[in-house]
Amino acid sequence: MSYTLYIILSIAGFLFAAAASFFTSATFSKHRMTPAAKNITPVELANDIIKGEGLNVTLTTIPGTLNDHYDPFKNIVALGADTANQSGMSQLAVTAHEFGHALQDHHSGILFKIRNMLANVVGISTNIGYLLFIAGLALSFFDLAVLGLILFSATTLFMFITLPIEIDASVRGMKLLRKYGVISDREAGSARELLTAAASTYVAGFLQSFIQLLYFASMLTGRRRD
Repeated sequence: MSYTLYIILSIAGFLFAAAASFFTSATFSKHRMTPAAKNITPVELANDIIKGEGLNVTLTTIPGTLNDHYDPFKNIVALGADTANQSGMSQLAVTAHEFGHALQDHHSGILFKIRNMLANVVGISTNIGYLLFIAGLALSFFDLAVLGLILFSATTLFMFITLPIEIDASVRGMKLLRKYGVISDREAGSARELLTAAASTYVAGFLQSFIQLLYFASMLTGRRRD
């Protein structure tokens, strides 16, 4: 891969990521006041799910917007204040999505457990891998560069595994919204649009990481030919 092509792909990846982020924020804002089929708050929905699904998780509220998450290491579903304190379709769909992750953990999903293991090492592995890769190229020690590239690829693998996990969490979230009477067929389109928008950000993240990995691999191949 030439440097020019890498720059073009990187810019395209950046623009796609920016568009995905904008799409997510715009969709969330669009449906934040859209009423659900059932008059229920995200906190009430969360408690219903915890009780109904027999989940051993703790619900907590944190400051911020669009920073909702499930922490599998502490068994905590954290809802941003903007989510917890509103009752629109956006907030309810986000809540259901996070509990989709809690269900993945509860049912011991293989990919979910693999991602959790990678989460513990991916940051360190990527940083060490980058240093080893650059050092290997600079010293023409290609075995070191290959090792660095393998360690660096942990981020790309992490992002790749994240894609089906996020899609599955959204599918589970849709089922929870229907099961607990939050949406009917009329509201299903809005909920699906919200969850699709959120998934697009993970696609963008994977593409950016994959482009970087491809460029490093092409650098290594080119130096070996020289």
